Amino acid sequence: MTYLQQLQKAIDYIELNLQEEVDLRSAIKASCYSRSHFIWVFKEATGYTPVEYVRKRRLTESAREIIQGEKIAPIVYKYSFSSQDVFTRCFKNEFSVTPGKVASASWIHAKFTPKLRLYSKGGFSMRLKKRIAGYSGKKKIMAESFLSEEVLKLIGDIAITPKKVSEIDKEVFSELEQMGVLRIDNEFIKLNTSVFIKEDLENLKEAMERISSDLAKIIIDNGRNVSDKEPLFKSYVCGVCGLGKVFNSLKKNDLLYDWKEREGKYAKTFITFDEITDDYINLGPDHYIINITSGDEYKAVVIGDNDENYLSYIKEILSGASDEKSYSFASSMTSYMTDSFGKLLRGQISDKNLISVAEKANLHIKDKTKTCFMEDSKKYTPLLDNYEKSMDDYISKQSTYIKTLLESTSAGRQGVCASKLSLNFVRYLRKLTIKKLYEQKFLNDTIPIVGSGTIFFKKDDPILNL
Repeated sequence: MTYLQQLQKAIDYIELNLQEEVDLRSAIKASCYSRSHFIWVFKEATGYTPVEYVRKRRLTESAREIIQGEKIAPIVYKYSFSSQDVFTRCFKNEFSVTPGKVASASWIHAKFTPKLRLYSKGGFSMRLKKRIAGYSGKKKIMAESFLSEEVLKLIGDIAITPKKVSEIDKEVFSELEQMGVLRIDNEFIKLNTSVFIKEDLENLKEAMERISSDLAKIIIDNGRNVSDKEPLFKSYVCGVCGLGKVFNSLKKNDLLYDWKEREGKYAKTFITFDEITDDYINLGPDHYIINITSGDEYKAVVIGDNDENYLSYIKEILSGASDEKSYSFASSMTSYMTDSFGKLLRGQISDKNLISVAEKANLHIKDKTKTCFMEDSKKYTPLLDNYEKSMDDYISKQSTYIKTLLESTSAGRQGVCASKLSLNFVRYLRKLTIKKLYEQKFLNDTIPIVGSGTIFFKKDDPILNL
């Protein structure tokens, strides 16, 4: 039985119990996964955590019943909300309208979360995972809200076969064109970004195994003298920065799109997509994806793809900001908290309440395997210089081969340039390379177990720019 077939069993269990208590242990049992693997696979395949999916589906079905004329009070308890106040608050956060006014909101159906069907007796349904890289939280949230299941299906269809201009809604195309996702070519709408579908991963698998083995060797050979006593530091310097030199090397060989120079409505934003398949799931979690936030004095870098961390909680607050004033407040609070946690780690302040808040955000001040402050980063500069030289030498020898590989993908055949396709390709390589570094016991942090680790720096620390 495949990953997606197993996951569909868990989704079917949830759907059968929307009006009852949903016991996630039963859903996990239905999928035959461990708890941590279930949560990761569920989010990769659906875009939601299991808890988010349950909440969104209950709210969607509640809205449908209210529109059909059902009274609100019975619906509250039918879908297991603890009170009408809680229901109203959740409803408004989800749909930007109160339950009492939903019937007059003609646009509401666009915000519904439909029942997910990853697999049926007829086979698999294509599902795309969106990836939004960018410097503006507002632009990322704006793109996220537009890329509904219906829009993702459209992009998936075009990834297989370009469509005539007349077949696509003009407003939808206009928005996707501004995002840099679609373009017009000789009266046909084609891809303008990286969309890797099932056949692409199948065709790239052998090459990615070989290249990731080569990259792991480069990381290990250059980083043998880095101490294991501070595992998060080693992970950041060798795993994040060292392996990150691949991006610089690709750029030097004109194989990396400089999306930071993009202008317009979605300036400095780059959106790519992956089809969720068994091959994609088999690549495993992206343990070394990073997210950064900044205060006036300190920066925090979260390594790992676990959503239960400081920056994920901050993102939730920012995404819930309904207007410019509340967004500005949430941004200021983020900056203040980052500085406060940084001072706490350095011993500049001591506050039991702040320590309690930090722990609730999975910042474990006294556990340096999970949260730490990097003081003396300059000593790693020679190592990073060596990584840069080694990666430059390797990528320059492989550049023609990599370009040919990328141009052979479905998006490449539609004319998407290799530089736009390389970001997803490198993400796959990063997953495989990091997996090999753990297997060979070069890395020894707890990120694969707990899901993330957080390092604080002085805001002007030079290693952040290396």
